Amino acid sequence: MKEDMLPYIIIAVSIFIVIIIAIVVTAAVKRKRRTEAAAAPEGPETVGQGASGEGTYEGITYRYKHSRGTDKSPPFFSITIPCTTPGAFTIKRETKFDRFFKNLGINVEIDTHDPAFDDAFYITSDTIPFTRQFLEKSENRRSILDLFSLGFNNLKHDGKTLTATWQNFPRRTQMETATMEKAVAQMAVPVLNLPKITTYETEEPSTWKLKRLFAFAFPILVTAAGIVALIIAFSGYEPLDPGKVFVNSLQYSLPLFVLFTWFSIHLLKGRSSSHRELITVFFICLLGFPLAGFGYNGYLNGALDENPPAVHEVLVVNKYYSKSKNSYSYYARVESWRETESTEKLKVSKGYYNSLQPGTSVITITTKPGKFGFEWIVDFH
Repeated sequence: MKEDMLPYIIIAVSIFIVIIIAIVVTAAVKRKRRTEAAAAPEGPETVGQGASGEGTYEGITYRYKHSRGTDKSPPFFSITIPCTTPGAFTIKRETKFDRFFKNLGINVEIDTHDPAFDDAFYITSDTIPFTRQFLEKSENRRSILDLFSLGFNNLKHDGKTLTATWQNFPRRTQMETATMEKAVAQMAVPVLNLPKITTYETEEPSTWKLKRLFAFAFPILVTAAGIVALIIAFSGYEPLDPGKVFVNSLQYSLPLFVLFTWFSIHLLKGRSSSHRELITVFFICLLGFPLAGFGYNGYLNGALDENPPAVHEVLVVNKYYSKSKNSYSYYARVESWRETESTEKLKVSKGYYNSLQPGTSVITITTKPGKFGFEWIVDFH
């Protein structure tokens, strides 16, 4: 029996010895790595993710901020230096978007007469004489080129501070202090060379602000009026076919949308920021004009309807509810009195919903044909 056990004992002892050797070797490797790491030079000093603070470099006080970003906004790193002037500007890389609208003649770029610089960057400013005087100095343009070569892609002066921003800063990456100090050094050049003139005569016509105000205010007011009209229409003159009311309203709202967009181009064009402002106005109009057309079409269809009402007694076919984030909506599906439809949908209260018995309950509905031919509900019980 003991002889039979001998091979197993030898195997067990061998495995034990192998395990001990593996443990000893692993420990030795770990000790060697720790020793090498301790002897190795330290890595570059960095600014932690999400950090913000102040620093001083060669007498220049600056503030920095590292944003990790969110699901809706990308991370960024920014450096800000105080400097007060009567001017303001923003410098970014020129994009295809800028170039496309520039070729259409909508926006006009501020030209520095430096082809390499003008091809690489796009300058936006309302204080054009100030910005031209600032960029006419080659050392300022060179410092901006060097700053952007570090990775920064936005330089903004708001009249009080100069801020360099690295938009879309790589996630899970820290900014090296050496790179940050190089950026501060490059930003110091334009700070020292900002124009010292205290006032500037504007090159823009005196009516520019009024034109811009009208281009933005009118579609915003149209949108607000459309929302109010839509609420009134669906609370007092609810149409049976809202989709048809909306489609019908497009014959008025779309031509007005196109007309005002064309008018906005003539109001806004000719400046460095014209294309961006025009895109904003375009999307406000794209929402506002169809919304207003829908609301006013539904409202006037009921408010101007002088036809006599019609009463219909209909059987409840079905009832159901829908759930949104914080509330419930209750509906009843009833037999239709119209030849083109089989059923109609009614939105009801919770208490009314609970009292209905499909296949048994009968609802009396009063309707009117509508000024524009869209039948709407006056009342039901």
